Amino acid sequence: MNRRIHGIKDWVGAARSANYNVEALAKLCDCSIRRLQRHFEQCQCKPPQAWLMEVRLWDSVRFLTEGRDPKEISLDCGFKDLCHFYRRFKRYHGCTPLEYLSIRRQRNAASLQRLLEVFPDSDFSPVELAPLPEDARALAILNRGPMCTESPALKSDCISSARRRVRVNAG
Repeated sequence: MNRRIHGIKDWVGAARSANYNVEALAKLCDCSIRRLQRHFEQCQCKPPQAWLMEVRLWDSVRFLTEGRDPKEISLDCGFKDLCHFYRRFKRYHGCTPLEYLSIRRQRNAASLQRLLEVFPDSDFSPVELAPLPEDARALAILNRGPMCTESPALKSDCISSARRRVRVNAG
C-alpha cells in the first residue's frame, strides 16, 4: 500500500493541481496509474478519470456562477475546446452552460420574490451574475446554433441561420 495515496486529504485540490489529468494525479500521489485506479475503484466506486470529469464539471459550474466566460472556463478546466466542454456539461447537468445560468437567474429571482412576499418591509437587493458577452447572449436566446465556432464570421453565420430557422418555425 502506498501511504502517499492514503495521506491525501484534499483530493479535489490535488485534482486541480494535476490539471484534472490522471497521469499527473498519479505522479502527484507518487504511485502508478494502476494503483490510483485501484484506489479510486475501492474508495469512490468509479475510475479516476470519471471522478476527475465530475470535479471539472462542478468547477465549471462554480466558474460560471462567478461570471466567467465559457470559453475561458473550458480552457481552465482542461477541456480540448468549447464544443467538448458544452457536450460534457450538457450530458452531465442536462443543460448547456448558458441554459444553466438562465435557470439559475430565474430561480434566484423567484427566491427573492418569495423573500419579499414573506418580509415585505425588508431591504433585499437582487444579486446579479456578471452579464454574458453579447454573442453568447444571442446564442443563448437562439439556443440551437453551434456553440463552438471560432471565427467571428462563422459565429455571425450561425446566428443568422439560427434566426432564419426561428422565423421559419414561427411563421
